[in-house]
Amino acid sequence: MLRGRGGAAALSHYPHVIPLLSLCCYPIIPILSHIIPVLSHSPSGCSADEEELLLYPIIPLLSPCYPILSHCYPIRTRRSCCSIPLSLCYPIIPLIPMVLSLCYPYAVIPCYPMLSQCYPIIPMLLSHIIPMLSLLSHSPSGCSADEEELLLYGASGAPCSPAREEPRGRSCPERESESPDPTHWCLVAREGGSLEIYHLPEWRLVFLVKNFPMGQRVLVDSSFGHPVPGAAASEPGRQGELPMVKELLLVGLGHRRARPYLLAHVDQELLIYEAFSHDSQLGQNNLKVRFKKVPHNIHFRERKPKGSRKKPDAGEELGGPRPRLARFRPFQDIYGYSGVFICGPCPHWLLVTSRGALRLHPMSIDGAVDSFAPFHNVNCPKGFLYFNRQGELRISVLPACLSYDAPWPVRKIPLRCTPHYVVYHLESKVYAVATSVINSCTRIPRMTGEEKEFESIERDDRYVHPQQEAFSIQLISPVSWETIPNTRIDLDEWEHVTCMKTVSLRSEETVSGLKGYVAVGTCLMQGEEVTCRGRIFLWSLKDHDLTGMAFIDTQLYIHRMISVKNFILAADLMKSISLLRYQEESKTLSLVSRDAKPLEVYSVDFMVDSTQLGFLVSDRDQNLLVYMYLPEAKESLGGLRLLRRADFHVGSRVNVFWRTRCRGGGERRGSAWDQRHVTWFATLDGGLGLLLPMQEKPYRRLLMLQNALSAALPQLAGLNPRAYRLLQCGRRVLQNAVRNVLDGELLGRFLLLSTMERGELAKKIGTTPEIILDDLLEIDRVTAHF
Repeated sequence: MLRGRGGAAALSHYPHVIPLLSLCCYPIIPILSHIIPVLSHSPSGCSADEEELLLYPIIPLLSPCYPILSHCYPIRTRRSCCSIPLSLCYPIIPLIPMVLSLCYPYAVIPCYPMLSQCYPIIPMLLSHIIPMLSLLSHSPSGCSADEEELLLYGASGAPCSPAREEPRGRSCPERESESPDPTHWCLVAREGGSLEIYHLPEWRLVFLVKNFPMGQRVLVDSSFGHPVPGAAASEPGRQGELPMVKELLLVGLGHRRARPYLLAHVDQELLIYEAFSHDSQLGQNNLKVRFKKVPHNIHFRERKPKGSRKKPDAGEELGGPRPRLARFRPFQDIYGYSGVFICGPCPHWLLVTSRGALRLHPMSIDGAVDSFAPFHNVNCPKGFLYFNRQGELRISVLPACLSYDAPWPVRKIPLRCTPHYVVYHLESKVYAVATSVINSCTRIPRMTGEEKEFESIERDDRYVHPQQEAFSIQLISPVSWETIPNTRIDLDEWEHVTCMKTVSLRSEETVSGLKGYVAVGTCLMQGEEVTCRGRIFLWSLKDHDLTGMAFIDTQLYIHRMISVKNFILAADLMKSISLLRYQEESKTLSLVSRDAKPLEVYSVDFMVDSTQLGFLVSDRDQNLLVYMYLPEAKESLGGLRLLRRADFHVGSRVNVFWRTRCRGGGERRGSAWDQRHVTWFATLDGGLGLLLPMQEKPYRRLLMLQNALSAALPQLAGLNPRAYRLLQCGRRVLQNAVRNVLDGELLGRFLLLSTMERGELAKKIGTTPEIILDDLLEIDRVTAHF
């Protein structure tokens, strides 16, 4: 318990180290009544592990020293009652520059193998803890003489009875033989910008990083040549030039917690580093590790509306500083996962899964989260609880059906067949899935005159029959993700599903005048001797027939069509795209415009940018092209030709597009993003991507940044991203590349740069790093659907 005292009371700004006993595995309820006085209105920090508690004032105090306190606290167990001494001591570290943040991890060799293997192991077992281990680990029915002396007179240097050592050795022999002695470390971030790692209990400096808040890509040890800790002090007054370190956390993640990660909250930014072994041969007593920066998309920046003034809190009105809330909340075994929960305006889960990959999953369902803690009981097994910004307590569990080993949470639904098309019917709230299974083909269709006959294939048992797909359509409930009974529709033999969509047709049964149907296009393929025939099904259509309304001749082979209002975008297999228009009054289908150049189209879709409409096309050469209908332009010949306005080389063949509305915040409704759509695409290689329409000013600013990044950053294998993203054509075309598409992967590398490198690049293009970060944050916010 901490209590503040005002008046003449003044304490030093030494960190206080309080050794505690590791009692996590014993049913002990400590009753603590020790009081450590600190200055009134002086915020203090705390970092603890399983054996020690480290307290430190954040603002420097006056008195140069403070007496060391030692007290005995009564601890009650199920079998005995004893007292554990709690002592207060001061670490031997320099006082200047002032300590801004501190982390005191519990480092065991399986948890931090790189740290412990690169430095001599020094067991941190104090003299008063050794008898307590033997006292608590034995299993007698009553108290012995040693226990009574310890209860009456406190701890002594005399060892306990040797007869009590045997049960402890038999309790967990495998764990003691496999688990090495623990090692302890302390991370200190100072005002001058240095990050120091000390080995405990002798507080020896083993790792030093200068200018840590600048966000360097690799943290290198600079402690060689600084044998005295005070020599590593940075220049005074440097903190005004450096960002402020608000919080530190060193935690072991992954399998057996064997991968150390360093998390730092610097101003409005999150820095994540991963430790890796590196022997520099500079010092024998230094840590043989380095830390590499991990790219991520977590931002602590909040764009506040202009002109809004926040009312001061009660603590600020009294003149006291606001309490510093810890954003990094490590947890163990929340539904089998271990990691760190990052609180703040955009809360995230940081997990290292069993596959060894670092995964970051946002939790934006409840807005900002101010506090988080694991929670486990009978009604909420292996769950968690948190407080949102409205002060509401939420007790929750992670969904048992989802897997977090992927970049997005994934749930696999076993179908025992091959899915081809999936559509969602909005009115019935079910999914329609077109699937197929492989069967052996035992007969072949043949034409005899005008009739069709089937010839059976008679072979011996060793003959391998050809394979044939049998298609069917079934409905799946999104609640239980199981097949709805009596909804399976089996198609005829040799009939393949070539397309399936949900369409809205005019109907008098609804108020809106439109009713949703599931439209399926099939093709009957029975070999080269039988003419192919196709059918179109409209499911849920009763007592009506499907009649033709209009007809038009197109190019070679139309394999994909999409519509918006009365416009239809048709994709030809070899002759690019065509824009058609249906006129309801005359019931005619006419050609509005088309691309005159040949193009092998894979897929098409619309790009919605407020009142402008673009046509997105993917081709055989792994390109994305954007066309527009501009009748006022001279090159369009009065609107007869579609003009190419953007092109981009993806590097993979895109076979499907779909659109979603931009995600807007609650406070920014009615913004320009509400009238824009995000166009998603999937590739045949298994990749996912998106395209987002941009405004003119952010586009020009990010375009200059992209050009600066391509010239300033070292590229992988020396490849030029500008040349790779140019339009690639297998045949010669008389048209230059248009570009006009930003490379999101290249722009994302700006977040990996240090503060100094960001400032230099922003200065070259005539802007500031804050404006660029706001643009990138805005793009991430409006596209964060998953």
